[in-house]
Amino acid sequence: MTYPDKWLRLIAIPLIALFSRHIGDPSTWYDLLQRADYYYDLLEGLLTTFLLWEVNRYWIPFFDRRYSWLRDTFRRFVLQAVVNLGLTTVIIVGSIVLYNYLLMQRGPSYGIHYLFVIDVPLGVLLMAVVNLIYAVLNIVQTYEGQLAELRAQLAQVQTRPASELPEKMGRKNLVVSRGSALVPLPTDEIAYIFKVNEYNFVRTFGEQEYRVEHTLDQLSQMLSEAEFYRINRQMIANIEAIKQVQLKEQGGFVLRLEPRFPEEVTVSKKKAAEFKAWIDR
Repeated sequence: MTYPDKWLRLIAIPLIALFSRHIGDPSTWYDLLQRADYYYDLLEGLLTTFLLWEVNRYWIPFFDRRYSWLRDTFRRFVLQAVVNLGLTTVIIVGSIVLYNYLLMQRGPSYGIHYLFVIDVPLGVLLMAVVNLIYAVLNIVQTYEGQLAELRAQLAQVQTRPASELPEKMGRKNLVVSRGSALVPLPTDEIAYIFKVNEYNFVRTFGEQEYRVEHTLDQLSQMLSEAEFYRINRQMIANIEAIKQVQLKEQGGFVLRLEPRFPEEVTVSKKKAAEFKAWIDR
């Protein structure tokens, strides 16, 4: 995901560096502006803040690709906090110790306890706010993308000719097998037909299960298009078995069926408009 954060970074990084330098320092501006080390401190703060921001920003797309803020909120929060705030602490400690003890050689004049009492907590807090900002941007963009996708799908449905909608009448009964016996099963009792390996099975609304010899392609031609839809390569579902349709982040739908199916049932993004037109008649 790409974030429109150019101006945010240009403004926020210098402000954070300036704020971090002045926190806890009672000196006046007049006194500070006459000291050369003040400008070195500002430069060090600017570079450290820039490094912290970029490191945190580098890992955020990594988590975006793997953990959704909407679906995996807790896992995303814990992992991002451990990685980003952990790296933030390491960078702050390393940069401040390097700057004050090796470059500026302040030694005893710099109280090391300020590092863990003020500098580290302040830096972690500021970077936590930065991560929160990107989380809000992520959620807003995700919802905007879903809304745009749904509007596009609805527009396709509204512009489709009525002649394209399913109208074929299908069989009233389907011959299925249970053990060695063949059973004529009324099609209005079928909740869905699904494929497991090379075999096709029928599950009824009464949660009875039968085997059927026809392929899913053949069954799509045999069953009523008004009642049954080819969800994907592995399933045909009765409209009465579809109890909930949820939009996916990447497009398409996730379906909840009754009786319950143990695996996730999805309609691809490519078939979403056709499915929406079928179920919304």
